[in-house]
Amino acid sequence: MDAKAEGQILAALGQIQGELKGLRDLMSSSNASLHQRINDIHTSNETRFQNVEKRVEKLETDHKTLLVRTAAGGGIAGTVATLLIEIIRIKTG
Repeated sequence: MDAKAEGQILAALGQIQGELKGLRDLMSSSNASLHQRINDIHTSNETRFQNVEKRVEKLETDHKTLLVRTAAGGGIAGTVATLLIEIIRIKTG
């Protein structure tokens, strides 16, 4: 093999090595970008879930308050109705 052919082979190998390095760098950059996107999505979803949890807790608290008020109102209404019936019964005799 003559020097010219060896030079061409070495130049081709150098070019291939350069292209491989470029591809590796590109893949590394793509992986870093992908990981950043995944982290961003994770953070966004975590924030959304925390907000949903807060809203659900508030709804549960409001629901419990409503149940207590309804029960208390029912108890008071029952007592008032019983008292009225007794008053009517006593008056009508």
